[in-house]
Amino acid sequence: MKIAFTGAWSTGKTTMLDAMIDHYGKNPGFGYISEVVRNVHREGFPLGRDATIDSYVKIMNYQLKAERNMADKSMLISDRSLLDMNGYFRGCRIETGENISDHFVEICMRAFQINNNYDLYAFFPIEFPIVPDDEGIRPLDEAYRQRVSDGILSILKEFKLNHIIVSGSREARRAQLIDAISQLEKSRGV
Repeated sequence: MKIAFTGAWSTGKTTMLDAMIDHYGKNPGFGYISEVVRNVHREGFPLGRDATIDSYVKIMNYQLKAERNMADKSMLISDRSLLDMNGYFRGCRIETGENISDHFVEICMRAFQINNNYDLYAFFPIEFPIVPDDEGIRPLDEAYRQRVSDGILSILKEFKLNHIIVSGSREARRAQLIDAISQLEKSRGV
């Protein structure tokens, strides 16, 4: 079973991934993917409005490699997926400007469609202000963040992907996720 947390930055995805690790534990049959974008940034690739095709190729490579390395896990929870990158393109073509060609965006969407093997997407809407990070990765522009969020949600709806919207307090979000995962397990006879 594969679950992806999706949404704009500073919406609680990583915090909730930590809560899922606390809940499910470090079971050898479970896998967790996080920090893909941060790893790309640490290698010196620009992100956000300054991202280049090389930045996005590196993100795709890291994400696909991490998913391939976790292929044998009975449960995988990923903090982001290729959906997120495409949501950035869809919501923010104005920000990506001339750095990213329409052809590249089309190829990225095809890569997402081909590799779209998540059983559930947990969408985290914007519910609180941006929390700046120490590395300066998170843009502080709320309008930009809303466009990214809208872009991601539009892909979830357009492709009729199995998803839930996770909202409320940390405890409420945790309960919603655990319930959704339990229902998914029951439907699959797990």
